[in-house]
Amino acid sequence: MEVASEVFRRQGYTGTSIDRLAESMRISKPSLYGTYGDKAQLYLMALEAFADRIGRMAEEALNQEGGLEAAICRYLGCVLEVYFEGGDQGSGCLVMSTAATEAPSQPAVQKFLAEVLARADEVVARRIQRERGDGRGAPSQSDMALARVVTGILVSLSTRARAGESREELQKIVESTAKLICAGY
Repeated sequence: MEVASEVFRRQGYTGTSIDRLAESMRISKPSLYGTYGDKAQLYLMALEAFADRIGRMAEEALNQEGGLEAAICRYLGCVLEVYFEGGDQGSGCLVMSTAATEAPSQPAVQKFLAEVLARADEVVARRIQRERGDGRGAPSQSDMALARVVTGILVSLSTRARAGESREELQKIVESTAKLICAGY
């Protein structure tokens, strides 16, 4: 699934052909269809696998010991590392960079994207809530608002990585975001 994820991440859903997927995955087209169904099903499976992998890594980084500013830096920094896997040219996030484009025409992708964003918002909001010393109940509206800013930065980092901004420049955004969130908290 990692190979399919990488092909979709670099070329997008529309720019990826079944021939390219089969060639990259080193399987025949009939085997690809037999195993994964059609291109849309494979794309959704690739999105899910990518989101699960990056989500686990990011949540672990966010929940390590230390203050909120350090936690947000680790969270966004972890994601940034994934956006630059494979070299100095960032390829961004499969979910944030491609699913938003496909969501209006693919209801299953739209639903998945909404769930990923909600999950990211919730994880960050709970960490903010914990920093306030209140781990009970649902996060407050202000916790959720700050979390949505952090989640929005994920999209910006992905877009900027794909646009060719350096890892160093994006790391500055990560650090500034963490400072701003903590100043507003």
